Amino acid sequence: MPLPLFLRKLIAPAEVKQVLAALDQEKRRIDTMDMSGPFGPSLGLDVVKPRVVENILKWSDNIKKDVGNGKPPPAIALWLTMNVARDDLYLGTHHLFPGYLSMPGLGVHALNDYCCQELEKLGQITADEKKAMIEATRKEVRGAG
Repeated sequence: MPLPLFLRKLIAPAEVKQVLAALDQEKRRIDTMDMSGPFGPSLGLDVVKPRVVENILKWSDNIKKDVGNGKPPPAIALWLTMNVARDDLYLGTHHLFPGYLSMPGLGVHALNDYCCQELEKLGQITADEKKAMIEATRKEVRGAG
């Protein structure tokens, strides 16, 4: 029987706790942003956050190495969040029918775009990479479902 989530967080390595704290900080930042409409990244993060937390705890060894090699915890939190969001979008998890997202899907899509923008601000990706990632996700959304 696996340990409860709160215990796994409590005994996690310091680097993992830093990434979890960075994820919570991003949540607070997103919640205070002036968004147009209710289907922004805040809704998307509410949808994917439990799986992001699971991934952070599951990949603690890799996170320890990444933080040890100088990767900032906010960047790790954004990468993992974006990966979960993109998986959902690619698999059609939040599609009403092919090419059309549900309300949570619109939030997950906005979250993916937000993560790309923030990773560019942190210097983790270039503007061209951000543009390519956003466009690839849009193409996948149109074809998934």
